[in-house]
Amino acid sequence: MTYLVCITLLRTEISVSLSTDMRLLHASKLELTYFIADDEIPPYAILSHTWGEGEVSLQEWQTLSSSNLSLKTGYSKIKLCCEQAQRDGLEWAWIDA
Repeated sequence: MTYLVCITLLRTEISVSLSTDMRLLHASKLELTYFIADDEIPPYAILSHTWGEGEVSLQEWQTLSSSNLSLKTGYSKIKLCCEQAQRDGLEWAWIDA
């Protein structure tokens, strides 16, 4: 089990906690969700791919509009992964963005 140190900025307060948090992408909504505890993490698909130009970073996913994201070359990989996850009966996907 890997533990990460998470720093959360809330206005002017800083809190530090140890967790096994994981970001998963909801396959149909294409929304990121944070899962904190191991027992909360649902089954998920994994996108295993090589990185090239035009990949979508986590920061871009969180800040760009869906129309701007869809212009990036790597967006189609994410979309296809989520579609395959749904066909396989999974609601979630993990992307190494």
